[in-house]
Amino acid sequence: MIKIVFECETITPMFMYGADGLTPELRPASIKGVMRFWWRAINGNNNIEQLRDAESEIFGSTDKKSKVIVRVRYKSKKENIVKIKEIKKMPYLFYPFYLDEAETKKSCFINLKFEVILSSRDEKALKEASYAFILLSLFGGLGSRSRRGGGSFRIVKTNDSEYNKLLLKNSDRKQLSNSLYQIYGVIKKYFQEEYRKEKFTNEYSNLSNLDFALSYTSFDNWESALQNIEKKYKNFRADGEGDGLILDNTSFGLPILEPKEVFIKPEIDRRASPMIIKILQVQNKYYWFVLKLNGEFLPSGTKIGLDKENINEEISESIIDDFLGTLP
Repeated sequence: MIKIVFECETITPMFMYGADGLTPELRPASIKGVMRFWWRAINGNNNIEQLRDAESEIFGSTDKKSKVIVRVRYKSKKENIVKIKEIKKMPYLFYPFYLDEAETKKSCFINLKFEVILSSRDEKALKEASYAFILLSLFGGLGSRSRRGGGSFRIVKTNDSEYNKLLLKNSDRKQLSNSLYQIYGVIKKYFQEEYRKEKFTNEYSNLSNLDFALSYTSFDNWESALQNIEKKYKNFRADGEGDGLILDNTSFGLPILEPKEVFIKPEIDRRASPMIIKILQVQNKYYWFVLKLNGEFLPSGTKIGLDKENINEEISESIIDDFLGTLP
């Protein structure tokens, strides 16, 4: 059995829970689920059936056992669990925790040190799972609000020299940006060669290109970094008037229930935002990072509206590009 150990630390509060939905817990099954997303995103195969078969070979399915085992080991735990209501200056991006009193009574992880251990007898499966976990650490997060700054974490080191080369080390902004492109390039090249794709699919969110914005300056802590980007995001979303503004904001993710509900035809209950806001930490410097995933947000021909009986507006998918255009 080959084993890769990733030593990790949370950067921002992590809202991830056990089976009861209340107790903070890093669940291996949940982590594997997010790894599957990033594996699909970097794979981007146009043949969906082939993609599912290859994914099942690595991560398992209802009738196939996973080749990769995911385990979690806490380096610290009890002292890193705090009540959500005790977090000072709770970010606007975590707004769902303001809306429901039951949510504010929950706890979350802060400054948690943990290990994620991937093991397998299949070297190829382990390599692809490890690449997926590295992408997750760089471009995503774990738990609720992970696309809006929650659950950002970093890999401090691994027990494998190959993967240590794919970790962020230089805190200079230009070097950091170059490192993100280089790491992405190494992993993307592997998947292109392994699966021989001519082009990426447009049917689901993917990493066909690395389209991101990185804060021009660094910050001394995650709070300052997140407050800076959330102010820009909040101001951008408020820059307009009336119903048109509400419909434009649809592309940032569904559902939209406030200040008015947005109806969709054909009916779709939920669609995760194709834009991810996260915080990167290198040494003692913090940067905000905004990533736009490629692929269709909603199927072609989808209409939206504020009146259930009159759903005929087109979706403005360019609005995320407009937002990124206002950033460094």
